[in-house]
This record gives sequence, structure tokens and C-alpha cells, in this order.
Amino acid sequence: MAGICVHVCQVAHLQPTARGADEDVVAALGHSIGLQAAVVAGMRTRRVDEFLALAASSLKLVALSLVRGHQLDEARAVSPELVSRYLARDGKGRAPTPMASLTGMSRHDLSSAVSRYAQDGRLSVSLVNSPTVQVLSGSTADLLDFYFAHESVFAESRVSWAFLSNSIPFHSSRLAPAARRVRDDLAFIGPMPGADALRVPVYATDAPRNLQQSTDLVQEFLDQVLVRPIEWELAAGHAIGDAAVERVVDCGPGPGARRFTRECLRADARPLRFESVQQFSRRAR
Repeated sequence: MAGICVHVCQVAHLQPTARGADEDVVAALGHSIGLQAAVVAGMRTRRVDEFLALAASSLKLVALSLVRGHQLDEARAVSPELVSRYLARDGKGRAPTPMASLTGMSRHDLSSAVSRYAQDGRLSVSLVNSPTVQVLSGSTADLLDFYFAHESVFAESRVSWAFLSNSIPFHSSRLAPAARRVRDDLAFIGPMPGADALRVPVYATDAPRNLQQSTDLVQEFLDQVLVRPIEWELAAGHAIGDAAVERVVDCGPGPGARRFTRECLRADARPLRFESVQQFSRRAR
């Protein structure tokens, strides 16, 4: 699975080296599944054996969470006619999935449209990445229905709609059963350090919070990656202000977090340097 490969890549760049530059790191923040990489970074593990044990448990947590999420059955069957109709209109040819990104629409307008369409929570605004970039999660069938119900509105407002490659509706209450099943299998994951092992602040993505005050980092990962919506503007602004950050190291996944952080912090007068975890790893060796 792509998510597992992403986490392996992230953790590989965080392995202990002879670097001294990482003493400059004052906080960690990861977008979506990147939160677990941020937790690993926040441990600042020096010994190779301790790091490998942490990496193994972390990989098991990510893998088991993805597997349990995939095992949830979709509530509604997807109409082949609707899929064909969508693909005929979408020149990119990306097949519909349980997550869709909307660019150019405010959080308020999108939340209002979702509430009018599905008051029972079948669809949810799962990621607020920036003031004009939001993500919806739900069943693929419901997302297709929502798209066609608002197609003319999107066109008039020049809103860009794109299905993501995810096959799981992350950051929605639909995945609460998956989170509970992972808790039942903690023996498979193995020991995970507590929040008292975090050497630098690691910031939550659902609200302005420092996970050093958390009581259960495993539950934080399950809640924030599977169940709770991401509030990136609030999280990024709090992290950068609270830790007096001047350089942002993006734990991913992908370059999106850097873009969203820039957009969320345009009003911030302080200069910030952005780099990927790969760039940081190479520079710090």
C-alpha cells in the first residue's frame, strides 16, 4: 500500500546519524499520516537499536490501521453509470474514490452545502488544508451524488473538484470502527513510547495542541488520521507561533503540507524557511 511505503520512506530519513544540525529542531508537525513520522521525529532517538524498535512498532501501527480501514465495507454500491458519466466529464480520467478535494471554495460554503445534502453525517469536511482547499470524505457513491448535485454551482464559482487516490475515507467518523479494531490488536503492534518520551513538541492536527500533554499517542494517531478532521490552518499557526519556529521541516506525505502551510501563514510577518524531510536529512548529515 502507498501509505505504508510513505511511512517507510519518512522513517528512513529520520534514522539516527552523526548529524549535529538536528539540534536546531524545536518542534514536529505532520500532515495526515505524516503525524506518525512527526511523533518518531519528536522522540529524537539516538541509539540505533532503540530507533529500529520504535520504527518497527510505528510501521505496524500504520499498516494495521490501513488494513482495518480497508476492511470496512462501503455502505452504498457505486453506480457504473455515474462513474462513466463522471469520467466522461473529467479529462484527467481519475476514477472516483472515497475522498475528493475542492479548491476555490470556503470552509463555510462547503460545510453549508454538505449539511444541506447529508445531515446524517454520511459526508464530512475531513481536511481543511488552507482557506480555499478542503477535502470531503464519505462513500464514493455519496461523493458522486454530491458532485452531480452541485456541478453547476462549482462551474459558476470556478471551484476545482478532484478525487484523491485514497481508497479509504480518512478523517471521518466512518472509520471509528476501524480505530477500535486496531486498539484490540495492540499486542501485534508492540510497545510504543508514551508522550513523556517526546523530546520536542509534536503538534496535533485536529486542534492547536501539543502532544507532549497527551495521555496516549497511539490513540492520538488513530483519532487524528482515521476519525478526526484536520484543521491545518489552526494547527500550523499554533505550532509555528508556540515554538517560535523559523524553519519548517515537512514530514509529508508529499509536498502538499508545505504548500498548505505557506497559504495558511501568508499574513505572518516572520520569514520562514521550508524544506522537506528528505532535504533536511541530506543537509543534516
